[in-house]
Amino acid sequence: MTKSKKKGLLVLLSPIVGLLIIFVLFFITTAVVAGFDSARATAIGSIISVILSFLGILTVLSLVVCVPLGIYLLVKKEDQPKITEIK
Repeated sequence: MTKSKKKGLLVLLSPIVGLLIIFVLFFITTAVVAGFDSARATAIGSIISVILSFLGILTVLSLVVCVPLGIYLLVKKEDQPKITEIK
């Protein structure tokens, strides 16, 4: 696998993996906060949820850039070395 194809896969898959990680963290945070009855735990859980929601929005917006860029890098042909005449 060439260097540009590796970069293409990384750029293409990174937002998707990021979304999965954010969803898992969101569900874990929700489950942990649901176990507590204090107002402090609810406030901290709300702050964490807002931060994770903001990161989720940024990750979804990055899909607009990363998917086309990743596809471009996957189909890009490697530069062929130019043969020059020796004079």
